[in-house]
Amino acid sequence: MRLAFEFLNLANNLVAIFSGLHRIEQYDYPEEALREAMLNALIHRDYAFSGSIIVNIYDDRIEFVSLGGIMPGLHVEDSFMGVSEPRNEKIANVFYRLKYIESYGTGLRRILQYYEDVNAKPEIKATNGAFMLTLPNMNYTHPLLGKHQQKPQHESVLNYLQENPFITNEIIQDILSVKKTRAYAIIKGMIHEGFIIKQKGEKKNIRYILNI
Repeated sequence: MRLAFEFLNLANNLVAIFSGLHRIEQYDYPEEALREAMLNALIHRDYAFSGSIIVNIYDDRIEFVSLGGIMPGLHVEDSFMGVSEPRNEKIANVFYRLKYIESYGTGLRRILQYYEDVNAKPEIKATNGAFMLTLPNMNYTHPLLGKHQQKPQHESVLNYLQENPFITNEIIQDILSVKKTRAYAIIKGMIHEGFIIKQKGEKKNIRYILNI
C-alpha cells in the first residue's frame, strides 16, 4: 500500500506562482484525499472478482475504479452522508486497528471537506458491479495556478507580472517576440480566462495587471 501511495504522489504536482507579494502554492490533489480514495478502493471492493483496482490519471482528474458497486439498499448519495455498510468488515477492522482509518463511513465525508473551497467537487458513479470515485485536479482550473501551465506564452506574461506592476501590448510584443495583433490576442485570452484585467485610467497606452 505504501508503494501504491508513493506512486500516486508522483502525479501530485506542487504548483506555485507569485501573485503580487504573495506566493500561492498548492498540490494538484490533497494528499489526504488521495490516501482516503485509495483506502476506500482497497477496503470496499468486492474480492469475489479477481480483477484489479483501476486508477486512471488524467490532466484534470484521477479516477479510482473498484469492483463491487453500492451495497444493496443504499444509494450513491448515502456515501457522502456517512452511511456505511462495510462489504469486507474484517478487512475494514484490520485497517482500523492499524490506524489507517479513523472510523467507518467517514472517509468520503473527509474527502469532501478537503475540496470545500474548490469549485470542482469529487464525484461518485456506481453500477451493480463497479464503483468509481473521481478526484478533480484542484490546480487545473485555478485562475492563476492552472491553465497557464498549458500555455507557455501566458506563463511568460505571468512571470513578468510577478516582477513588475503592469504590462502593455508593447511589452508583450518585446518579451514574446510577437506582432501587435498576436499580443492583443494573448491579452484578450488571458482576460477571458481571468488571469489579468485592464488597469483603470488611461485610454492610451493601456496597462494590464494581475487579476488578484
